[in-house]
Amino acid sequence: MNAEIQTPVNLSRGPIRDGLVRATVLRSTLLGEYASLLMMAHAIFGAIWWAAAATKNPAALIMALSGLWIAFRAVGGLAGEKSTTAVSILMLIMTGVLAITGVSRVPEWMTGSIIAPIVSTILLGVLLIVEFLDGRTRSYAGLTNPERRKRNGAALKLAFVGLFLAWGLGVPTVKAIYRLSHSVPEKLDMERMSFVEEAGFRCGEAMVTACFFALGANIGSFLNVVVWRMPLGISIVHGDSRCPVCSTKIASRDNIPIFGWLGIGGQCRACGTEISPRYPIVEAIAGTVFLLFYFAELISGGANLPVREINTYRGVLWIIMYPRWDVIGLYLYHCYLFCVLLVLTLIALDRKLIPRRLLIFAFTVAIGLPLVFPDLALVPAWPSSTAGLKSSMMFVGAGAVVGLLIGCVLRWAWKKTLRQESSELIAVVPAFGLIGTVLGWQAVLSIATFFCGLMLLRNMLTDRVDRLLRHLFAAVLIHHLLWRLMSYWSGDLWPRAGSTATSAIIPLVLLSICLVVFRRVECSRLVNRL
Repeated sequence: MNAEIQTPVNLSRGPIRDGLVRATVLRSTLLGEYASLLMMAHAIFGAIWWAAAATKNPAALIMALSGLWIAFRAVGGLAGEKSTTAVSILMLIMTGVLAITGVSRVPEWMTGSIIAPIVSTILLGVLLIVEFLDGRTRSYAGLTNPERRKRNGAALKLAFVGLFLAWGLGVPTVKAIYRLSHSVPEKLDMERMSFVEEAGFRCGEAMVTACFFALGANIGSFLNVVVWRMPLGISIVHGDSRCPVCSTKIASRDNIPIFGWLGIGGQCRACGTEISPRYPIVEAIAGTVFLLFYFAELISGGANLPVREINTYRGVLWIIMYPRWDVIGLYLYHCYLFCVLLVLTLIALDRKLIPRRLLIFAFTVAIGLPLVFPDLALVPAWPSSTAGLKSSMMFVGAGAVVGLLIGCVLRWAWKKTLRQESSELIAVVPAFGLIGTVLGWQAVLSIATFFCGLMLLRNMLTDRVDRLLRHLFAAVLIHHLLWRLMSYWSGDLWPRAGSTATSAIIPLVLLSICLVVFRRVECSRLVNRL
């Protein structure tokens, strides 16, 4: 039988320039091939309809041409050419302007469907990202890992600058174009800011947002110190950061979160020893969590939080510039919880025991803050509870007890099933206790259900039951973002604000079912192995 053997395309050697259609990152996998073909079919379909409408409005011809260009570029047309990037940027600008101003004298469904100008703008943006990745793959050919990391650092800086300019100047530009193409009520027209004023305001918003990400990244850098030093009994306050091999002090400029590691190529400047990439990863995770909660909880006026009313006036101006300390305090308190969970996860990942003094400090802060600031006790522990010291004591007490009990039960069940105990299993107990202390007993029941569901799904898909704390971290994150929706839609069948102890029946039943199913699956697999 004759078979044609195809040599896989190596993009690092550059694009194939023998024809119009060339290899790209998008088409390097089977799923990518299907995506490119789907994008091409969608673009051609839209181009046909827009071409038919060009007789009524010449602007529709721009949409038709952009559709043909998207179809051509989706399958790798002229990949690697600088001129194609320039044309894609030009098309992106034109379709973006049409998305803002609108296209008149065409069927209404065309401007509000899958072939609308905004869809073409998004697809062109995706293709530009693919072109960037293609160029990155080719330019990295033959480079060492340190050299690649340095280039990544430079690219990341440019990305931050681009995002800053896109928000600071792009948003005012879009608004200006919209006002020129649409009639604005006289009252709103009098109240609007000039372009320069709005650009300054948006740049201020971008700067504040960057500061919150930087805050999270710097805290993540400190968490790296805690994870490394505390289990060894080393002070986390005194002593400079040093290379673990040559003991050379790490310069201040190399200690800048994320960028410092990229700037030195992930190596010690003195001895060239590889520095673990976990350091910038942890910094990036912490910064991302702070940034995610900044949007979802802080400047949204507590949109994800149950019980309390969402702030009427929201955004950077009304929450940060005119401080709303209640929502700011909740934001910082919840970020503190995720920082401690991240530390517990990393220490367990290193297969070390959680230091007792770390747990004492974590629980002291988690319990003490709601007693000093009662507003942090968000969900009353009992329907008849009123705000105050007594309510806060009931909040942290009930949450800690329920959390520790659930942690002990899960640890016992996992230990019986796996017939072994690890540092992760030991850390599950204080982790659940801390979650209950900060979020309340209602939340810890929901999180435990999410956690067991995630672990059961992982066990069924991968035949593994490790990474407990990482799945717990994900479960807490999912719950926190959906907290208000869950409280609103669950009714009295699920623990929420104002619930009594009877609302815990369904979560406890689901937890029991998950544990029983998990145990049966593990036992059957153990028998099959024997």
